[in-house]
Amino acid sequence: MKKVARYLILIYIFSLFLSFVGYWLDSDVPQNTLVYQMYEVFMLSIFLFGLLSGLFCILYLMFSFFKSLMQKENQYSK
Repeated sequence: MKKVARYLILIYIFSLFLSFVGYWLDSDVPQNTLVYQMYEVFMLSIFLFGLLSGLFCILYLMFSFFKSLMQKENQYSK
């Protein structure tokens, strides 16, 4: 379970990084205050975290399922 928590922290750091890169690459002239812009970056990072962690959980569960399936098959073949 420690691995999953570490992966989720890494996913959030990656989504925060992507949000700041998007903020930095945005070519529009800022019309809002800095506080509102940082709020947008934070909310985008939360949204990206949700998407990426959902994708990660699906892949992690599929990998775990197929790994247990292969272990059962190897156990029966012996």
